[in-house]
Amino acid sequence: MNIRVQEERNTKEKTMLNERQWKQNCFQLIIAHKDNLLIEVKCYQDCHVHHIKGYIDSINYQDEHIAIVDKLGHKDFTIIKFNDMIDVFIL
Repeated sequence: MNIRVQEERNTKEKTMLNERQWKQNCFQLIIAHKDNLLIEVKCYQDCHVHHIKGYIDSINYQDEHIAIVDKLGHKDFTIIKFNDMIDVFIL
């Protein structure tokens, strides 16, 4: 039971982005994808904030998500939904 209580304390609520932050994140994603730049995405998944580093393999505007790979040319990727993103940093 102590473990369950501790897990609940570690969970956080999702930060809501305003329009300026949303546009800034989109701009960072477009630049990073165009120039194959290393990025770090701060995102909210499974009631926790995660930091994921990698390169953008693809941006899917229809399904509203990006695919990030650890190294360019690799096939193993992580999907992050636009709505889950909190911040995007170009490293």
